[in-house]
Amino acid sequence: MRWLLRVALIAAIVLVLSALPYQLIGGTGSGKLGAMHQELHRVELEIAKTSDELASRRRRVDALKNDTRTIETIARQELHMLYPHEKTLRLGDVESHSGSEKPQ
Repeated sequence: MRWLLRVALIAAIVLVLSALPYQLIGGTGSGKLGAMHQELHRVELEIAKTSDELASRRRRVDALKNDTRTIETIARQELHMLYPHEKTLRLGDVESHSGSEKPQ
């Protein structure tokens, strides 16, 4: 009689453990699984995009640390810096100085 009680107890434990995944996923597990796959795909794309952006920024930092031409280009274009012997020539509005008058 004791072995029957043990077998029944083991059967109950197996039944509870086999029903646990069903309860966690829900009745329509395939729908949730599909949604989870879509979310996983979205996250993987976001990781790939972020990795590309990180690689680009690392290349930029490396260029700023090691390439004097990059630094010179930024200094000239963004900061409008010149070498001491250089001079700038600024042109005004071409249309107003071309000699033609605007009709009234």
